[in-house]
Amino acid sequence: MRFPMRCDQYELRPEPAAPGKWRGGIGIIRRNRFLVDGTYSCEGDRQTDPPKGVFGGWDGLVASCRKNPDTARQEQLPAKVTGIPFAAGEYIEFREPNAAGYGEPLDRPPEAVREDVLDDFTTIELARDAYGVVFADERTLEIDAGATEKLRAELRTKRNGSSLTEYFAARDLVPSSAPSTAAGNREFKM
Repeated sequence: MRFPMRCDQYELRPEPAAPGKWRGGIGIIRRNRFLVDGTYSCEGDRQTDPPKGVFGGWDGLVASCRKNPDTARQEQLPAKVTGIPFAAGEYIEFREPNAAGYGEPLDRPPEAVREDVLDDFTTIELARDAYGVVFADERTLEIDAGATEKLRAELRTKRNGSSLTEYFAARDLVPSSAPSTAAGNREFKM
């Protein structure tokens, strides 16, 4: 009641967890719509320096804050701001960092990587590229033990990655779902 806002989205980020023997955690996305004119101030952090992986784990992903994301009026906001005006109907998106991995990804049991793919914590491509896990059938996610052992041996001879940001530099990130509510759109003529 003090802050007339509505939460339009609150869910896990769609990007995969940072690889590691113990994978990193997934950050959240939260989108809040201003129901009246207001201002935004914040003392945030982690928009330029990702959580760092340790003992071979990959770095995570940075945070971000956007005003009116996925619209023609989109504006990237810095981590530390004061008095940013918002009109009724505009919204703000917070993406919290994805945590870093701990330990060498090639030491994560292949069955745990398979479970991560099933739970959408990683992708089939990242399972292969970072964890060295090969699936005989990508529909059933049956692990090809021989191919996995061979690929892991090859990957151990070279550093196969250290950062999700670097990994996705040449790839498109998993798209975010852009929520909208019919009532909110009609009410604010959006």
